[in-house]
Amino acid sequence: MPHFDREDLLRAPIERYLESIGYRSRASELPFFEYSIDVFGYSASTSTTIAVELKLAKWKRAVEQALLYQLGVDFSVIALPQHVIMRIDIGVLNQHGIGLIAIQDDGECIQVLAPRRSNVTRPHYRERLITSASTVVT
Repeated sequence: MPHFDREDLLRAPIERYLESIGYRSRASELPFFEYSIDVFGYSASTSTTIAVELKLAKWKRAVEQALLYQLGVDFSVIALPQHVIMRIDIGVLNQHGIGLIAIQDDGECIQVLAPRRSNVTRPHYRERLITSASTVVT
């Protein structure tokens, strides 16, 4: 099976996955500081937010961004193709409460590590993201 060769190809599987776990409102490339959250989700039923950072291989860079996103969301996750997962230091993710999703070549998403609710979320950033996402829902 072919591997993903562009980061943007990871977006659709993650959006389907978020929908399946209750995040009905989603936005892509949502600005946050000098970065853009690749996929942002909001669940009105649970009143929770999630940020997913997509990467093809550079998981350490994804962790840096996911740490920043914890300021604005309840849950922060990185998602990478399945074949890259074995290279990731799960201990680093677990230490910081960052979740991990493996995206298989067929587009199925598997949660490898559940995220923990961020204890550094700032309400004003969170509300700004929810408001911004509501204007660019995908």
